[in-house]
Amino acid sequence: HLIDPFEIENHWNRIGAYDHGFNHPFSYGEAAVDDDGNVYLYKHISKRLLRPDEIVPLIKPNGYKLQYIHAGHDLWSRQRDGGKTVAESFQTLGIFMQRANIDRVQGVQQVRDYLSWKNKMEVDGQKVDGKPRFYIFKNCQEVYNNLTERIFDPNHPEDVLKADADSEGNGGDDISDMVRY
Repeated sequence: HLIDPFEIENHWNRIGAYDHGFNHPFSYGEAAVDDDGNVYLYKHISKRLLRPDEIVPLIKPNGYKLQYIHAGHDLWSRQRDGGKTVAESFQTLGIFMQRANIDRVQGVQQVRDYLSWKNKMEVDGQKVDGKPRFYIFKNCQEVYNNLTERIFDPNHPEDVLKADADSEGNGGDDISDMVRY
């Protein structure tokens, strides 16, 4: 799953995903989808203690267009003071996000399917083992590491265990949530 970076084809669709955080880290990733539906995560940023105006320069596409950026629903939460939502703050700064499907079990299952080396496919009437459909560029090693650290939730085995980052912003499931979106 961890591969050397390569030049993304101009005609491939590019997509983004964002899991918001301030005290705990935000996680942003971009991926390209090839003609066969394989997904290549080529960009990842995870930082904490940044406002949207500080995040936008880090995530704004440079010379290419994203088909969409899916984000967790907390971006659209209204604060008690009635001020802008985080999504509105991003929109004011030129970054438009769409609500992701946040169904954890469905999302985890889809990630498993994309990572699986055992997807069966039929070729000329014969069932053969397939290759995974999700690849991570080596410059996104933190994403690979985070996914390999996820464990089953003992109280809900179809899901992964919810995990918060520590006080320094390390660990947690923010990265895997971004991948799930």
